[in-house]
Amino acid sequence: MRLISNLSVYLLTTRTFSMRLIGMAERGLDLMVLRATDPAKIAFGTTLATRETVVQAIAESRIDIDTARLLVLTAALQVSTPPADSNKPSHCATCI
Repeated sequence: MRLISNLSVYLLTTRTFSMRLIGMAERGLDLMVLRATDPAKIAFGTTLATRETVVQAIAESRIDIDTARLLVLTAALQVSTPPADSNKPSHCATCI
């Protein structure tokens, strides 16, 4: 029982840490957009936001962040949902 309790604390801590890192990635994405749309930053006569590669990098970063967030939330849901067969204990849903 102690092992399962330790596992539930570990999973809760890991989920919190993962979401914190995703928040930091969101902040980095905000800074990317701010830099790309800054009118004072001009490269080759236009702002960075008009460059296709910059827009593509921002879009791919947004996709990666959303994918990571959904992965963490899906894992949290699977851990906290009891199994369909109630005779078998789930990972830590019975210990919380």
